[in-house]
Amino acid sequence: MALHQSLVLEFPGRVECVVHYSMRVLVGTADGRLVLFDTRKDPNKPVGVHELPHKKRIQQILVVPHIRMVIVLANNTVTVHSATDLELVSSEFHLAKDVTHLSVNQRGPPHFRVCAASATKLQLFQFEAKEKRYKYLRELAIADPPEVVGWYRNKLIVGSRRGYALINDKTAEALSINLNVNTTPMVKLLPNEEIVVSAMDALGVFLLFTGEPVQRNSIAWTKAPVAIEYTSPYLVSMIPQKGIDVHSMQDGSLVQSIALPRITAMFGNGMKWDMEPRTGGDSEDVIVVAALNATGSTSIFKVEQMPMEQQVQELLDRGRIEEASDLMKKSISSLNADKQKSRMRRFHRQVAITLLKRCEFNAAVEFIYRSGMDPREWLSFFPDLVSPSFAYEPTILTPDVLPRGSSASPDWNSVLAALLKDNAGNLAPELVANGHAKLYTKSSKALLKCLEMIKKHSRYEHKSH
Repeated sequence: MALHQSLVLEFPGRVECVVHYSMRVLVGTADGRLVLFDTRKDPNKPVGVHELPHKKRIQQILVVPHIRMVIVLANNTVTVHSATDLELVSSEFHLAKDVTHLSVNQRGPPHFRVCAASATKLQLFQFEAKEKRYKYLRELAIADPPEVVGWYRNKLIVGSRRGYALINDKTAEALSINLNVNTTPMVKLLPNEEIVVSAMDALGVFLLFTGEPVQRNSIAWTKAPVAIEYTSPYLVSMIPQKGIDVHSMQDGSLVQSIALPRITAMFGNGMKWDMEPRTGGDSEDVIVVAALNATGSTSIFKVEQMPMEQQVQELLDRGRIEEASDLMKKSISSLNADKQKSRMRRFHRQVAITLLKRCEFNAAVEFIYRSGMDPREWLSFFPDLVSPSFAYEPTILTPDVLPRGSSASPDWNSVLAALLKDNAGNLAPELVANGHAKLYTKSSKALLKCLEMIKKHSRYEHKSH
């Protein structure tokens, strides 16, 4: 499991939209209400409520916390509100009629531009700091009614029933993207100026802002998603009548599914402005979901990444060494060089132990060497390879780390028996088929290879000094 969920609050009614910012949760309802909660206070007591006069469904909420504003689409009209108390803020969005979708330019400051899309045009607005309000900028004519829009720098990616197009926000020059689209179009902007779009039946395809494909495995959804969010290194998708699916950005594999068959809304904030991924532990990097209960109320959950150590260990247990290594490197990138080196040594030790437990001995050798682990840790399990005077009790490969089976003292035969008995489900079938004797021979050879590597390294160190 990469993510875990925790209940934030229970809301009396159906939730159409939900967003999270600065420890606040803002809910948009089916009857045109905006209801604001502060999770640092009583999570079930609103700190602000605004009722739109038309009492129609809230279609979309955009959050721009840097200028303390939320931009709301309801009844196909746009209103701007204070992010702290939901009071109406003056703007020129009244010029935009029959709006179906809103998008904020991910370039961010200073103008936090917003695109209001309707059937025939894209109307662009920008925040003017002096006047503290959004003003009309220009409009672009479009050929097909858009269902979704993403915007970064000077490029808009527009998804319609007929396909996707990249549109220059000044000249309106359009570049069609050659993709077979027979689902509801879906767009999510990602770091490194990438985009994921839904195509064909339920396939997530990665593109650049040039329209060129990215060399990544595509995402295979069970059903076309109605929302996609990003929390490094995962894509989280809202699947109607099912819940949320979590896919690895690295290889496109399905990492986790969370069953929420009555899910109604999802929001994520895994990137800062300029498409920069948030670092681990950032309180703004959460996925918030709303799911309807049988009673008619809505549960709002916060879905967060598990602690990094837990995620890394789970990846290792599944044999995903490279992915675990990437995750570890990202999590320590802000540390100084010495601390990074120390943390990576600890990680390499963790990998070595995991590989030993998976009976992948040759692979373990490399990580024992890289971790700087004392070779006597493993050698002490082979009494037939050492002199009678050899006395060493492992301080790393202790019984709680590496099972010793029926033997109180370090004994590799006993370890293998315990692994084959209790850990066979995590071992490759061909390793289990090898049987005890073959595995013992393989591990002995790997140990000798490890000792030889350390010996060579010691000679090299000695010469260099």
